[in-house]
Amino acid sequence: MTSRHRRWAWLIATGAGTISVFAFVVLPAVLVSTITACSNGPTVPASNGSWLATAYGPPWGGIQGNGVTATGINLTAGPPMLEIAVDPSVIALRSFVHVQPNPFNTAGAFYAGDTGGAITGQHVDIYDWRGRADQDAWGARQVTVTPAADPGAGNALEQVQAPALAPPVNQCASAGGYHNPLAHATAIVPERIDMGVDYTATGAIDALGDGIVTYSQAEGAGWGPYSCSGGHGGGVVYRLADGPDQGRFVYVTEGIIPTVRVGQQVSAGQPVATFTGCIETGWGTGTGDQPMAAALGQACSNGDAGCHSTWCGENMSELIAATGGPAGLLQPGGVVGSGC
Repeated sequence: MTSRHRRWAWLIATGAGTISVFAFVVLPAVLVSTITACSNGPTVPASNGSWLATAYGPPWGGIQGNGVTATGINLTAGPPMLEIAVDPSVIALRSFVHVQPNPFNTAGAFYAGDTGGAITGQHVDIYDWRGRADQDAWGARQVTVTPAADPGAGNALEQVQAPALAPPVNQCASAGGYHNPLAHATAIVPERIDMGVDYTATGAIDALGDGIVTYSQAEGAGWGPYSCSGGHGGGVVYRLADGPDQGRFVYVTEGIIPTVRVGQQVSAGQPVATFTGCIETGWGTGTGDQPMAAALGQACSNGDAGCHSTWCGENMSELIAATGGPAGLLQPGGVVGSGC
C-alpha cells in the first residue's frame, strides 16, 4: 500500500498554463445528488469541476510510494495504465470512473486501484508514468469525476486497465444491491482479513443475496472451536443465485450456530447463522466449506492459514463495505494473491 502526502494540495489550476495559490481548498459540504454504486455503499458524488486532481508516479520513493498500489498492482512492472488513488469511502476500490480533464486528454475509464494518506474526500491522485516533469506540469486542478463502466482489457489508449482477474466488487447496482450480511448484528468489531474477513459480533449473520445452502454443519467443520468462538466451530455455505457474483459460494464459519439446512433456498437479508463469538466469511469453492483462497494457494504454509491478508479476503471485505458493513483490517505486508 502506498502512503503519500501530496505536495500539490494547495494548488488549483485557473486556466491553461496558469496556477493560483490558495491557503487551502474548500470542497463543497452539500452535494446536489449522488450516484450510488451499491445500496448503502460507497458513492461517487456528482460534480461539476468540484473534485481536486493531483498526479503521482515515478521516480518512486518518499511521498510517491514504492510503485505497488493498495490493491496489489505493481505499477513498476507492467505496461502503463489509467489508474488513480482514491478515498475508498468515497470511490470504491476496483471500480472505474471518468476524470475530466486529465493529463492524457483521454475519455477512457480510470481504475481506482490505490489509496494515499492525503487522498481524502473528493480528491483523486492520477498515476502518470511519464515522470516528474509531467506530474509537476499537471500540478493540481479541479476536475469532474463520474462513474464509468468496466472497459475490459483496454481503452482508447490501448492500455491495460486492471489485473486480468479483476474482482466483481462494487457492481451490485446491476442486481439491485446485495444485502449487508451484518445488518442484523450488534456490537460488531471488524477483525483481520485473511482467507476471508473476520468479525466479532452478536446476533444474526444474513445472506448477501438470494441463494441455496450447500453446506451446514454446527460443529466439527474444521474451523475451531477457537478461544474466541464461544466453543463452536461450525460452517454454512450458500451459492449466490443472482447479482454480479451469481454462481459463487459464500462461507460463514467458526463461532456460529447455523439457522439453515442444506438444500434450503435463502433470500438476501435472511439469517443463515447466529454469532457465538468470532467468525470468518469469504469466498468458497463449493467443496464443503473450503475457502477459495486456500484452493488458489493464497493461504499461509506455516501452520497459520491466516498469517497474512489474501486477495480473496480483501475482495470479500470490500464487498461487505460496499453494502454498508464495516471492512476488515488488512494485515501487515500487503495482500497475497492476484485473483479469486
